[in-house]
Amino acid sequence: LSALFAPSVRQWWHYDFGGALISRLPIRDWLRIPLPRTSGKSFQNILLARCDLGGQTLHVLAAHVEYRCLRQREEHLEA
Repeated sequence: LSALFAPSVRQWWHYDFGGALISRLPIRDWLRIPLPRTSGKSFQNILLARCDLGGQTLHVLAAHVEYRCLRQREEHLEA
């Protein structure tokens, strides 16, 4: 089992919230891609992971885009 966490909110000197990816496949490497900041201290990320699938590479994208504001959601999806 492979897992990774990309923080997006820092509170009380700890990163408490963010994006995560859990996989039964081995994660070879990964990249956190920050999305444009929407407001306050929080921001969203895209996680790009490369997993090994029987000798082949599987690229996985995990994202949690803005849901309250249509304009910001569209910016995130375009990014």
